[in-house]
Amino acid sequence: MKKQAKNWLQAAFDDLSVIGEIIQNENLSHMVAFHSQQAIEKSIKAILEEKGIKQTWLAEKLDKSYNMVNSYAQNRRQPSLEDLYKIATILDVDIKNLLISNKDE
Repeated sequence: MKKQAKNWLQAAFDDLSVIGEIIQNENLSHMVAFHSQQAIEKSIKAILEEKGIKQTWLAEKLDKSYNMVNSYAQNRRQPSLEDLYKIATILDVDIKNLLISNKDE
Protein backbone atom coordinates (compact mmCIF):
# COMPACT_ATOMS: atom_id res chain seq x y z
CA MET A 1 0.00 0.00 0.00
CA LYS A 2 1.26 3.48 -0.83
CA LYS A 3 2.57 5.40 2.17
CA GLN A 4 0.18 8.35 1.75
CA ALA A 5 -2.82 6.04 1.37
CA LYS A 6 -1.78 4.14 4.49
CA ASN A 7 -1.42 7.43 6.38
CA TRP A 8 -4.94 8.52 5.33
CA LEU A 9 -6.39 5.17 6.42
CA GLN A 10 -4.61 5.40 9.77
CA ALA A 11 -6.00 8.90 10.26
CA ALA A 12 -9.50 7.60 9.44
CA PHE A 13 -9.05 4.73 11.89
CA ASP A 14 -7.93 7.23 14.54
CA ASP A 15 -11.10 9.29 13.99
CA LEU A 16 -13.23 6.20 14.47
CA SER A 17 -11.29 5.25 17.59
CA VAL A 18 -12.14 8.66 19.03
CA ILE A 19 -15.81 7.90 18.40
CA GLY A 20 -15.56 4.83 20.61
CA GLU A 21 -14.32 7.02 23.44
CA ILE A 22 -16.65 9.99 23.11
CA ILE A 23 -19.87 8.11 22.42
CA GLN A 24 -19.87 6.96 26.03
CA ASN A 25 -20.01 10.55 27.27
CA GLU A 26 -23.39 12.11 26.51
CA ASN A 27 -21.86 15.59 26.81
CA LEU A 28 -19.59 14.81 23.86
CA SER A 29 -21.95 12.74 21.70
CA HIS A 30 -22.44 15.64 19.27
CA MET A 31 -18.85 15.09 18.14
CA VAL A 32 -19.60 11.62 16.76
CA ALA A 33 -20.93 12.93 13.44
CA PHE A 34 -17.86 15.14 12.98
CA HIS A 35 -15.42 12.28 13.47
CA SER A 36 -17.52 10.01 11.24
CA GLN A 37 -17.38 12.60 8.47
CA GLN A 38 -13.63 12.95 8.96
CA ALA A 39 -13.18 9.18 8.64
CA ILE A 40 -15.15 9.05 5.37
CA GLU A 41 -13.21 11.98 3.89
CA LYS A 42 -9.85 10.40 4.75
CA SER A 43 -10.91 6.99 3.45
CA ILE A 44 -11.93 8.47 0.10
CA LYS A 45 -8.56 10.23 -0.12
CA ALA A 46 -6.72 7.01 0.75
CA ILE A 47 -8.51 4.96 -1.90
CA LEU A 48 -8.01 7.60 -4.58
CA GLU A 49 -4.33 7.82 -3.67
CA GLU A 50 -3.84 4.05 -3.61
CA LYS A 51 -5.54 3.55 -6.97
CA GLY A 52 -3.89 6.58 -8.55
CA ILE A 53 -7.27 8.11 -9.37
CA LYS A 54 -7.84 11.84 -9.70
CA GLN A 55 -10.85 13.60 -8.26
CA THR A 56 -11.71 14.84 -11.74
CA TRP A 57 -12.08 11.25 -12.97
CA LEU A 58 -14.29 10.34 -10.02
CA ALA A 59 -16.41 13.46 -10.58
CA GLU A 60 -16.97 12.46 -14.20
CA LYS A 61 -17.97 8.91 -13.25
CA LEU A 62 -20.33 10.20 -10.53
CA ASP A 63 -21.79 12.76 -12.91
CA LYS A 64 -20.91 15.43 -10.35
CA SER A 65 -18.82 18.54 -10.64
CA TYR A 66 -15.17 18.47 -9.65
CA ASN A 67 -16.03 21.02 -6.94
CA MET A 68 -18.57 18.63 -5.43
CA VAL A 69 -16.15 15.70 -5.30
CA ASN A 70 -13.41 17.96 -3.99
CA SER A 71 -15.77 19.13 -1.26
CA TYR A 72 -16.20 15.46 -0.23
CA ALA A 73 -12.44 14.95 -0.16
CA GLN A 74 -11.91 18.16 1.81
CA ASN A 75 -14.76 17.43 4.24
CA ARG A 76 -16.66 20.57 3.31
CA ARG A 77 -19.66 18.49 2.27
CA GLN A 78 -20.71 14.92 2.98
CA PRO A 79 -21.82 12.55 0.25
CA SER A 80 -25.34 11.18 0.58
CA LEU A 81 -25.60 7.47 1.32
CA GLU A 82 -26.61 6.97 -2.31
CA ASP A 83 -23.49 8.80 -3.51
CA LEU A 84 -21.33 6.94 -1.00
CA TYR A 85 -22.63 3.69 -2.48
CA LYS A 86 -21.91 4.97 -6.02
CA ILE A 87 -18.39 5.99 -4.99
CA ALA A 88 -17.75 2.50 -3.58
CA THR A 89 -19.07 0.90 -6.76
CA ILE A 90 -17.04 3.14 -9.06
CA LEU A 91 -13.86 2.63 -7.03
CA ASP A 92 -14.57 -1.11 -6.83
CA VAL A 93 -14.32 -1.24 -3.05
CA ASP A 94 -16.62 -2.49 -0.35
CA ILE A 95 -18.60 0.44 1.01
CA LYS A 96 -17.25 -0.45 4.45
CA ASN A 97 -13.79 0.57 3.19
CA LEU A 98 -15.07 4.10 2.80
CA LEU A 99 -16.00 4.06 6.44
CA ILE A 100 -12.81 2.44 7.69
CA SER A 101 -10.39 -0.36 7.03
CA ASN A 102 -8.04 -1.50 9.73
CA LYS A 103 -6.43 -4.23 7.65
CA ASP A 104 -3.41 -3.93 5.41
CA GLU A 105 -4.12 -5.18 1.94
